[in-house]
Amino acid sequence: MLHWFAGPMRLTLQPFVLSSIIPNESEWMRCDAMTEEENSLPQVLECANHPGRETSLRCSKCGKPICVQCVIQTPVGGRCRECANLRPLPMYQADLFTVAKAMASGLVASTLSFLVLFLLVRGFTFWLSPLAGIAVGEAISLATNRKRARSLQVVAAGTVVAGALLANVLNLYIAYGRITPALAGRALISDLPALLLFTLLAIVLAISRIR
Repeated sequence: MLHWFAGPMRLTLQPFVLSSIIPNESEWMRCDAMTEEENSLPQVLECANHPGRETSLRCSKCGKPICVQCVIQTPVGGRCRECANLRPLPMYQADLFTVAKAMASGLVASTLSFLVLFLLVRGFTFWLSPLAGIAVGEAISLATNRKRARSLQVVAAGTVVAGALLANVLNLYIAYGRITPALAGRALISDLPALLLFTLLAIVLAISRIR
């Protein structure tokens, strides 16, 4: 710093104090602590599958932001559904060949069961119709090696309806010795309410054996 006087010029130098501009050790430590605290705070992101939903989670494999609803816990950490590679168990999968076997076995079991009920216990068909559903469910379950696929449940319901209609037609043929469109139409209309109740009960029992 320079000092000027009115008399002879005299230059006075004062020592430059570095401590006035350079932080001391404690200040450095406090700054480092604040920086570490800021870095340790979780970064707020948006879920990749649910825009607008804040999250601090990421997939441990691809790094995609995911929320608690999307995260799949695995032995190597939380992952998104794509990286978790979820696959249904073989018990809940059915290929075309398995579905075909289910359709064949279910239709045979349904037709025979309803035909026996129509011929032998006509007055008790409503009460015994669940037996037809159990027979269809067990036939499909045995034919498919006890699989529980949803497609097999649909097959069970469809074969119950198809088998009941086919058994009704065969019952008419046995009773009248012939089947004409007019005869089949009148019989179907007259038996339709009861037939719907029979098949509904049987469908519930058939699906319950496969679920």
